[in-house]
Amino acid sequence: MKSLSFRNIIQAIEIHNGENVNYNANGCYCKCPYHGSDSKKLYIADGENRVLMDCKTAGCDPKDILEAVGLSIKDIYHKPFDRKEIDKYIAIKKDKEFKEIMHFEILILMQWLTACERGNRDDVDKDKDRIIKALKVVQNSSYHFINNKGEI
Repeated sequence: MKSLSFRNIIQAIEIHNGENVNYNANGCYCKCPYHGSDSKKLYIADGENRVLMDCKTAGCDPKDILEAVGLSIKDIYHKPFDRKEIDKYIAIKKDKEFKEIMHFEILILMQWLTACERGNRDDVDKDKDRIIKALKVVQNSSYHFINNKGEI
């Protein structure tokens, strides 16, 4: 028996696409409502705690697919999140954002160091304000990381 969230998503996609999905033993295939493909290459299956979606043509994000049919990403879950689960996903998102920011700032500093090593004074002097900003971001983030015992 398929979950209520699975059935709701399938119904919304069938209404949007104007045609039925093709079922198999584990799930179904249909046209992706987000990018509008003519082929039925969007795979949807019922997972353990949520509906799984895989657009095999364009790799569309499930959030975009659901929004195209008037649903939201929360509609893939079989039950609402409790506070502990919400906090866990917020922490994962913050960790990812922190790492992306640090990666970008460190790349800027690496380019600056390479220019210094090569003795390229024009590149070294040109973006001093941006280098100072990158140094401050890395420094502040390092202090925060150390003071919170490795927690972001």
